[in-house]
Amino acid sequence: MKGEMEVEESRAYNFSGDYTFAYQTIGKNPGKDSGRSEPYRLSDYKLCDENQCYRQLGPTEVFNADTIKPENTFYVRQAASEDYIKWFYRSSSEIKTFKLSYRVDS
Repeated sequence: MKGEMEVEESRAYNFSGDYTFAYQTIGKNPGKDSGRSEPYRLSDYKLCDENQCYRQLGPTEVFNADTIKPENTFYVRQAASEDYIKWFYRSSSEIKTFKLSYRVDS
């Protein structure tokens, strides 16, 4: 049976000091009791904070992103077993909430 679902999760960070990025990995492999053998397909990533949504970097921009840290942007690196999402912002000693959403296709 094929299907899809939309996932949305919020994470609050309580920063003490100055920060410029965060990251998260999302596994694509099903659990061993799921009855499924092939990995899930993840797509349509969106990332926002309390004030705005971030722009996803294009393939040519990702190369220097870890050095430049372009504020209010994010990128996704896809691998066979997981996706790696990294986003850039400026924060100093505050609580900041990020909302990540994406689609899972079976």
